Amino acid sequence: MKKLIKLSLGLSLVPFFALSSVNAEESLNHEVKNLKEIVVTATRSSYDLEKAPVSVRVIDRQAIANSTALSVAGLLRNEGSLQITDSIGNGHDVRLSLRGMSGDSNALVLIDGRKLNNTDMANVDLTAVSLQEIERIEIFEGGAGVLFGGQAVGGVINIITRRGEQNLGHVSLGLGSYEARDASLFYAGTQDKIDYQISVNKTKADGYRDGTDVDDTNSSVKLGYRYSQGEIFFDVRKIDNQYYLPGGLREADLESNRKQTGSAYNDYTTDSNIYQFGIDHRFNDKVTMVVSASERDEAYLIESDSPSMGQATVNQDRNSQIFEPRLIINLDRMDIVAGVDIENFDYTINTLSILGPYKTLHRHKRQSEYLQGILSPDSNTNFSVGVRHANADVRVTGDDDSVSVYDNSLTVYQMGLSHKISDNLRFYINRDENFRFALADENVSYGAVINLKPQEGVSWELGSVWNSEDLSLRWLLFQQDLENEIRYNDSTWSNEHSADTQRKGSTIAIGWTVNSRLNIDVTTTVMNAKVVKGALRNKTIPGVSEQTAKVSAQFSPVNNLNLYLEAVYTGGMHIDRNNEEPELGGYTLANIGANYQWDNFKVRARLNNITGKQYSEYVVFSDGAPAYYPSAEENFNLALEYSF
Repeated sequence: MKKLIKLSLGLSLVPFFALSSVNAEESLNHEVKNLKEIVVTATRSSYDLEKAPVSVRVIDRQAIANSTALSVAGLLRNEGSLQITDSIGNGHDVRLSLRGMSGDSNALVLIDGRKLNNTDMANVDLTAVSLQEIERIEIFEGGAGVLFGGQAVGGVINIITRRGEQNLGHVSLGLGSYEARDASLFYAGTQDKIDYQISVNKTKADGYRDGTDVDDTNSSVKLGYRYSQGEIFFDVRKIDNQYYLPGGLREADLESNRKQTGSAYNDYTTDSNIYQFGIDHRFNDKVTMVVSASERDEAYLIESDSPSMGQATVNQDRNSQIFEPRLIINLDRMDIVAGVDIENFDYTINTLSILGPYKTLHRHKRQSEYLQGILSPDSNTNFSVGVRHANADVRVTGDDDSVSVYDNSLTVYQMGLSHKISDNLRFYINRDENFRFALADENVSYGAVINLKPQEGVSWELGSVWNSEDLSLRWLLFQQDLENEIRYNDSTWSNEHSADTQRKGSTIAIGWTVNSRLNIDVTTTVMNAKVVKGALRNKTIPGVSEQTAKVSAQFSPVNNLNLYLEAVYTGGMHIDRNNEEPELGGYTLANIGANYQWDNFKVRARLNNITGKQYSEYVVFSDGAPAYYPSAEENFNLALEYSF
C-alpha cells in the first residue's frame, strides 16, 4: 500500500483514472437493438461499438439479475464461446477459456480495467467480486494484444462494477444445497459531488464432494469525487478465503463413490488486499488524460498431500504494482488512444516437501507502449490501426542464492475495418498480433531457470452484425495461429514450447425479443484446435471442446415475476496430448431460475442441473491414466433480498 501511495503522490500532477470511471455516466441499453451500443473494452475508451472491428458481448445489470446466477462463473457459463470448467463446483478451481485459450494465462480477466490474472499459473479467482457489485460485463472475444498486451490472446473479460448510485442498498440472506449459507450487504449512494459504495459478502458451504468446505469473505469500499472536468476515485478490496480442493478420481473410484475426497488434496488459506486509485481529467471536448494506479498483495498457504509427492507445505506471496496512463483524442474523423502499461511484480514461493525445502524469488518488470487510431472517412466506414512495443526484464533468485537475469522484447501490430452497409447491417474484419511472456513459475523447473521465449500469435476475425427492433444476428469466423505456445507437459512435469498450434472456427449468436415478456438467446460455436507442426501434428489440443451450444429464455408471465431457463451443451474433448485415450463425452446441463419482486422484497431461486446428470467437466491426464473431477448433480439455492 505504501508503494502505491508514493507512486500516486509522485505523479500528482498527472491525472489518474481507472477504466471503469469512463463507464459511470454511460447509459448502456443492451435490450434495445436500434440504440448504439457503447463499450469500453473494445478500444480502452468509451466508443460506439460500430467503430471497432471486433466482437463484444455485453451482460448488463438487468440480465445479471434475471439469470439468478450466484457467481460470476455461473453467469459466464451461458455466454458466447466461453468454456467454463469448475473442478468441484465451489468456484475456487474454475478454469475459463475463450476460443480454446485458457483464462489462467491466455485470456485476460479485468475488474474495472485492473488485471485479475495472477503472476503465476494459479487460476483466476472469479470469487474476487460478487454479482451484487457488478454493473455489467463486457466480453471481448479474439486476440487483443495491441490494446491490452500480454495474456489477451483469446480475448478479454472486463467486469465493471457499480458506481454513483442514487442512495440504493440491499441486504440478502441465502441458503442452498450442501449446507450453503450466504449473507450480503450492498449500499451505494451519492451526496453533492461524492459517490460511495460498500459491499460485503460472506459464504460458507460444505461442497458436493466430501470435505470440500468453503469459507469466503469478500468486502470492498469505493469512494469517488466529481469535479468540473473529471472524477477522482479510490477503491479498496479485501478477500479472505479458506477452501479445500480434493484430487482427481480414477475411473474405478469414480464408479464406487463419486463424492469421495480421493487420495490427494490441497487445503488453501488466502489473504488478498487490492488498492486502486484514479483520476479522469478532460482537458476539453477533444482531449482526455486517463491514468490508473493499483497494487495487489496476496499471501497463500497451501497444505497438500498426494501419493506421488507426499505431504507438502507451500507459501506463496504475490505483490504486483500497475501504472497505466493513457491519452484519448477524439477528432472529427479520427479517434486516438495512446498509452503506457507498466507492471512490476514480485513472486515468492517457499516449499517444504519430501524433496526438502525449496525457495525461489521472482521479480518481473514489464513495460509496453501502445498506439491505436480509428480513421472514419465517412459515417459508415472505420479503419483501425495499432501498434504495441513490449519489454520484460526478469530476475530469478534460486534456493542456492544463484541469480538468473534475462529480458525479452517484441512489437505487435493490429489492422481492422468496420463498414456499415445499412442501418441494420455491419461487416468487419480484424487482424491482431498477440503475445504473452512466461509467467513466474513457468520459467522454473526443479530449481532450474528455463527462460522460455515469448509466445506469439496472429488472430483473424471476419464477422457481421445485423440488428432490427426485435432481432439481432451475429455471425463470425475466427482463426488463431500461435508460435512457441507455452504449455505444461504432464510427462516431464515442466513447461515447454509447443510446436505451432491453430484454433479456428465459427460462432453464430441470435437474440430475439418475441414480445415485451419473452426474450430468447441462442449461441453456438464450432472449433477445431490442432497442433499443426512437429511430432504431434494434426493432434487435437486437449481440454478444448469441439462444439458448444447455449440457449436461454427470459419470460415474465405476470408483472414482478421473471422466469429464466437455460441449456448449455459442451461437446466432447480429448484429455491427452497424443489423443490415445477415449474422449471425454459431451454433456448438456439445464438450469432454471425465478425472481419475484414484492414491494421492497425480492425472492430469488435457482435449480441447477435439473436432470441430475452425473458428469465430469474437468479431467487431467497424469501418471499414464485419466483422473476425473466429478461435477455436482442437481443443486439449488434460495435467497431473500430487501432493498432500501
